[in-house]
Amino acid sequence: QLTLEHHSFSLFSLLDTIRKTMQTLADEKEVSFQIEVESDTVPDHLKGDELRLRQILINLVNNAIKFTDKGSIKFEVKLLAQPSDNPKPILNFSVTDTGIGIPAEKLLHIFDNFSQADSTTARKYGGSGLGLAISKQLVEMMGGSLTVVSEVGSGSIFSFFIQLETEVGPTPMLVEKEENLSSTHATILLVDDHPLNRKLALMVLEKAGHQVSLAEDGQQALEVLAENSFDLVLMDLQMPVLDGYRTTDIIRAAEAGADISEIPPEISQKLHERLAGGHLPVIALTAHAMSGDREKCLRAGMDDYLTKPFAPSEIFTLINRHLPLSQKRTTAKKTTLTVSSENHFAENEKVGSTLPETVHQHLKKEYQLEDEQIKQLIGVSRKNLHKNLELLNKEYEVENFVGIEQNAHALKGILLNLGLKVPAEYALKIEREALSKNATNCQKLMNDLQEHLSDWVNHGK
Repeated sequence: QLTLEHHSFSLFSLLDTIRKTMQTLADEKEVSFQIEVESDTVPDHLKGDELRLRQILINLVNNAIKFTDKGSIKFEVKLLAQPSDNPKPILNFSVTDTGIGIPAEKLLHIFDNFSQADSTTARKYGGSGLGLAISKQLVEMMGGSLTVVSEVGSGSIFSFFIQLETEVGPTPMLVEKEENLSSTHATILLVDDHPLNRKLALMVLEKAGHQVSLAEDGQQALEVLAENSFDLVLMDLQMPVLDGYRTTDIIRAAEAGADISEIPPEISQKLHERLAGGHLPVIALTAHAMSGDREKCLRAGMDDYLTKPFAPSEIFTLINRHLPLSQKRTTAKKTTLTVSSENHFAENEKVGSTLPETVHQHLKKEYQLEDEQIKQLIGVSRKNLHKNLELLNKEYEVENFVGIEQNAHALKGILLNLGLKVPAEYALKIEREALSKNATNCQKLMNDLQEHLSDWVNHGK
């Protein structure tokens, strides 16, 4: 069931996060996007459910951008009323677009689950009904009302009002510190097709006190979700059988009570029974680092996005952000989070160090792992590096550029997790050359990569 939390938050910080998230989407479609706030009257420090409010606003702005091919989107926040005897301000949020608009006969059903103006719109733009249905429900739970005014060919205005408490003084900050998170004890489903990624993430998460279940692809994830309850899901994107995007689609469909025809009926029924009416946070974990990937994840129904490799503090921050307040730490020491550099491929292999020494130092420093854990990871990584290199060569022999790209992508993830950033850059370049179908450059880069890794892969054989 959908529930609301009640805690302090900064409205202006929330709006800035939405601006940063949605601006890239608007830029990709070459439409104007602006946020207007009456900052002299709208209070910043509030009490309420920040996560739910964020979900509503992201959905409305995302839909506006999705259904607008030219023109603009304007997101406004205004103070409607502030009675002298009522400490709770009434805030009005509105999203105005110059998009395709909605026919009058469809407006009455626009907030129904999976409602869409017509089938042509659905094929061209994708669905919107699930998000609107949940958004309407959340607004009403907050004591407000979500409405729409629209005209075909002119655009739409979605608006809602809610009443929130004001908070005097600065908003208390919950800053994550890795060593203080063992009290969280979240139940997490980790979905990743690569053994090294699963093993490393499992070690880091369990060390912090989380209970973790594993799945190797989206199909396995759905089977596990049908039988067990979780606080959140950490979802890889590129996986065999069923990828992260489609798996998340099915999770959201189950929450909305929609038909799911592509999975076995018994699994579909159990998913509906366990997930209907709720919202399971899904955080994307991916070795992708390309422009627009975060927004693509949000459009697919995921709640957040983290690029691998990640520092433990980064993943703990996201986990804590999406847990119910009752499960979060109630105390926090102020600290500065370690943020990964934008250049994942900066040199970190010390001159004179062997690759095993480099890997050991990296895993010890970045993940605070024990020597025995590091030994296990090194064994898994050697086996999988050797396997992926063999697959890469086989795909090259038959000029299967899709296979080359997929195996180079997998290699890149392994190497980044191990801290081997120079060979990871080779893998990235192979991935890009495969997308361009440049066989000559692929071969040269593959030779460079295998030469760089030869001692590491063959060590101990």
